[in-house]
Amino acid sequence: MLQVIIALVVTALVAVLVLRGFKAQAILIFGGILLMFASMLVGTGLPLEAGQSTGSHLLDIFQFIKNTFSKQSAGLGLKIMAIAGFAFYMHHIGASAALVRVLTKPLERIKNRPYFFMAMCFIVGEFLSIFITSASGLGVLLMVTLYPLMRSVGLSPLSACTPIATAVAVEMGPAQGNVNFAADIIGIDVVEYVVNYQILVSVASLAVIAALLVVTQKYFDKKAGWIATEQQNAAVDVDSEVQETLTKAPTIYAILPVVPLVLIFMFNKLTIKSIKMDVTTAMFVSMTLALVFEYVCMKNAKKVIDSIQVFFDGMGRQFANVVTFIVAGQTFAQGLKTIGVIDIIINNAQGLGFGPVAMTVVMVLIIMTTAILMGSGNAAFFSFANLVPDIAAKMGIAPVMMLLPMQFVAGMSRNISPIAPNMVAIAGVAEVSPFDLAKRTAIPMFGGIAIATLVSILSFYHLTITTVLHRLAVAIVLSATMRLVVIIKWLDYIDNINNRLMVNKMNIFMFSSGRLPTSKKLLDYGLPDIIECFKNAQVKNVLFIPYAVIRAPYDQRVLALRDSLSALDVDVKGIHQFDDPVEAVRQADAIMVSGGNSWLLNKMLHDNGLIDAIRHAVLERHVPYVGWSAGANVCGPNMCTSNDMCVVDAAITDSLHFVPFNINPHYIDASIENHTGETRDERILEFCITNPHKIVVGIPEGSWLHLSDEGLSYQCPANKPLTWFKFNRPNTTLMPGEDMQFLMHNDNY
Repeated sequence: MLQVIIALVVTALVAVLVLRGFKAQAILIFGGILLMFASMLVGTGLPLEAGQSTGSHLLDIFQFIKNTFSKQSAGLGLKIMAIAGFAFYMHHIGASAALVRVLTKPLERIKNRPYFFMAMCFIVGEFLSIFITSASGLGVLLMVTLYPLMRSVGLSPLSACTPIATAVAVEMGPAQGNVNFAADIIGIDVVEYVVNYQILVSVASLAVIAALLVVTQKYFDKKAGWIATEQQNAAVDVDSEVQETLTKAPTIYAILPVVPLVLIFMFNKLTIKSIKMDVTTAMFVSMTLALVFEYVCMKNAKKVIDSIQVFFDGMGRQFANVVTFIVAGQTFAQGLKTIGVIDIIINNAQGLGFGPVAMTVVMVLIIMTTAILMGSGNAAFFSFANLVPDIAAKMGIAPVMMLLPMQFVAGMSRNISPIAPNMVAIAGVAEVSPFDLAKRTAIPMFGGIAIATLVSILSFYHLTITTVLHRLAVAIVLSATMRLVVIIKWLDYIDNINNRLMVNKMNIFMFSSGRLPTSKKLLDYGLPDIIECFKNAQVKNVLFIPYAVIRAPYDQRVLALRDSLSALDVDVKGIHQFDDPVEAVRQADAIMVSGGNSWLLNKMLHDNGLIDAIRHAVLERHVPYVGWSAGANVCGPNMCTSNDMCVVDAAITDSLHFVPFNINPHYIDASIENHTGETRDERILEFCITNPHKIVVGIPEGSWLHLSDEGLSYQCPANKPLTWFKFNRPNTTLMPGEDMQFLMHNDNY
C-alpha cells in the first residue's frame, strides 16, 4: 500500500508542476528519480540489475538515465532526429508548401457543399501529415491555404479552424515519432507496424472523425445562428510572408516529401526483400536527392551545401524536444516499475476480473487524460508506453494490442486540450478562443478515440470482417500514394507549359563601395557572385546607370564596367545612350547603378520616371540589380542616411525601397583625433532619434547585402561585421553568415 501512496503522490506532483508550466522533460526525470530513490528506501526494487550496477545504488539512478540517453541517441533517437531534420529542410526549400499546393488545388471543385468541403479538407490535411511531420509547420501552411478556402464557402471561423486543428490527430505512417516509438517498443520494423496494424485503424478513425466533424460543426454553427450559404465569398486576411512560401518552389518539389515513404515501403521484408532500408537511411537518401534538386534549381553549389545546416538544426531541435521526452518518459516509467506499483495494479486488476480488453481500456484512459491535461500527446505516450511490455506479458497478450490504441489516442487527445500548442496557434491566427475551438474538436476526437480503441481490439481477435477491411485499407492507401505521384508529375508538366517555373529569381546586390584600395577592377571583390548570378539569369544586356557620377565622364565608367564583366558575353550600355530611359529599363537583362552622389542619383531616377520602372523590373521580372555606394543607398526606403552632401535643389528623399531599412554605405565606426564634428555613429543616432521606428544598417568597405528569394544575407570576404542601429537599442553587429531576416520585418524590433 505504501508503494501505491508514494507513486500517487509523485505522479500528482509531476502533473501539478507540468500544468503550472514547468518543463515536462525535467519534471518527468525528476519524478522518475524520486520514485527510484523511494524504491531503494522501501526495498521494492533497484534502478539497475546487479550485472549493470555501478556499485552504488544511488549512482545507478543516474547511470540508468545515461544508459537510456546512449541507447536512444544511437537508435530510435537518431531515427526521429533524421525525420525532423528532413522535415525542416522540406519546409526550408518550399517542398512542403509545394505538396500542400498540389493536394489542396482539387478541393476547389467541391466548394458548393460547405460542410462536405470541410470534411475533405480534414482528409487532405491528414494525408499531408504523413509526409509533412511537423505539426506546427503543417498547421501554418493549412491556415494559409485551406482556411481561406473554407471561409470563402461560408464556413464560420471556428468551423474552418476545426479540421485544421485536427489534421494531425490520426498519427500514421513511418515518418511519425510516436509510430516509430511504438514499433521500437514492440520490437518490429516500422513498416510492418504500419501495414499490419495501423492502416485499418487509421481508415476507420478518419471516416468516423470526418463524419462527426460535419455533424458537430453544422450543429454548432446553427446554434450560433451562422448560415453558411449566406456567408460565402468572405474575405480573409492571411500572412503575406507565409503566402509567398507557397509559390517559393516549383511544383516538381512536391515529390520530395513523398520520397522517404516510397523508399521505406519499397525496400523492406514485405516488398523487395533483398534490400532493406530503415527510416534513417531513407531520410539521408532523400536529403541527398533534395540537395540535387536544389542545385539544379539554384546553380549555386555553396548555398546548397550551406543549406544542409537546416537539416542539422532540425535534428538538434528534435533531440531537445522529443528525444529528451523519450528519455524522460522511460525514466519515469522505470521509477514506477521499481517502486512496484505496476505489479500491484496488474494483480489487483486480475483479482477484479479485468482481462486484456479491460486493461487496454484502462491504459487508453490514462493516456487520454494525461494528454488532455498536459496538452501533449508525446508527453503522455512517452511516459506510459514503456510500461506496456511488462503489463502485456503479465496479462498474456501481445504488447501491440495495448500500444496500438494508446498511440492513436495520444494524438487525438492532444486536440481536445485548449492548451495544446497547435490549438493555441491556430486559434490565434483565426482570432478565436482556443477553449471554443476545443469544444468544436471534442466530439469528433472522442468519436475517433472510441473507434480507434474498438477496431484495435477487434483486429486482434482475427474476425473475418476486420481481415477483409484491413486488406482493403492497405489497397486504398497504396493506390492513393501512387496517384499522388502521377498528379504531381502532371501538374509539373502543366506548370512548364504555362511558364510558371521561373528561370530567374530575385537578386539584389547592395555593395558598400565600388573599389577597395587594392582593387584592380571595379567591384572585383564581389565579381564572382555577380558573374554567377548573371550566368544563371542568362544576362545578355546590362543597363548601366551612372547618374550619381559627377567627377568623371559617364562613358569612362561604362568602359570600366565592361572591363569588370569581360569574362561574360554581355553588352554593357549606359542609360545615357538611350533616347527613352524607361524603355531601356524594360529591355534590360540586368541593371547596375554606380556610386557617386546619392542625392543627384535619386533625383535623376525620379526626374526620368525610373523608380517604378526599376522596381517593376527587379521585383516582378526578377532582373538582377547591382548597386554600389550611392547605388546601394537608393535601395532603402529613403536617402536620409547618405554620407553625401545634397548638391541638388528640391531634393527627393523617397527611393527604391527594396529593403525596409535605411542603408549607410562605407560605414566606419572610427573617430578622428582632434575632430570635434559628429562621428558616423552620432549622425546615425540623430536619424534614429528623429525616426525611432526605423532601422539603419551600416555596411563597411568591401562588403555587400544580398536580397534574394531565399532572404537577406550579408557577405564580406574580409570577414568584417555590419552594424545595425535603432532608437533605444544598443548598436549591434552581425557577421557574415548570421541570420538577419529580422531586418526585413521592422515591426518585430
